Amino acid sequence: MESSEAARVLSRPEPFPSRNVKLAEVVAKRIADDIFAQQLAPGAKLPGERDMVERFQVSRGTLREALRILEVHGLLTIRSGPGGGPTVSPMTANDFNRACSLHFTAAGITVSELWAAREKLEPLLARSAAESLTDADRMAFEGIRREQADDVMVDNARYVRVGSRFHQLIASASGDPVLSLFARALGEMTAGLESRNVYPPSEHGRVHQAHLDIVDAILDRDADTAERLAAEHMSDMRITHSARYPGLIDNVLPYVI
Repeated sequence: MESSEAARVLSRPEPFPSRNVKLAEVVAKRIADDIFAQQLAPGAKLPGERDMVERFQVSRGTLREALRILEVHGLLTIRSGPGGGPTVSPMTANDFNRACSLHFTAAGITVSELWAAREKLEPLLARSAAESLTDADRMAFEGIRREQADDVMVDNARYVRVGSRFHQLIASASGDPVLSLFARALGEMTAGLESRNVYPPSEHGRVHQAHLDIVDAILDRDADTAERLAAEHMSDMRITHSARYPGLIDNVLPYVI
């Protein structure tokens, strides 16, 4: 019965799935396709349950499961009560981060492997940021430069928070939205680990100086220097992290929500 319903739901040929797909997943894809095709903005309400049951020719239970799938992925918010129902949510990088975190944990990716990936990716982003620097990027980098140089950067939480923003800015300034998403996800996972640890103020100054040097190279549009300094910085951070927390480096990444 379910396979025949799924056939009715599909309005056009689809690639053969690599696994058995539940009817609710097929409906979830159709709903998502409608949202994207109609370019529904965040806050837009979807049709009522009765209308969607009729449109997709499925049971209420299957429809509700499909909506929950999209809610988990961050595309929908479902509110109960009068005036409630599913509305389109503004998907953010955090939704992607959570999905990556779950997959990495399930795959047994270690902290060491996370650092290795960042060590390869971040220099490329720094080079791209220097090569494609815009006026808006320049203003943002000058702002983070002032914050990095601030002498009050002494508490651990602020150290981790500003450092995370620095790396996010490089990712967004690279002009590559795909690599930027992955870099932000990897950076947020690292920040989540670092927030649990306490770093001495002497390290704060050393890391901030490395960040300032990278920013200066990007502002000078010196792509070679920006790439080299970013590579040196990520290597230094991996080595320092491994030496300070030897029991952590080979641990599987924790799932972060």
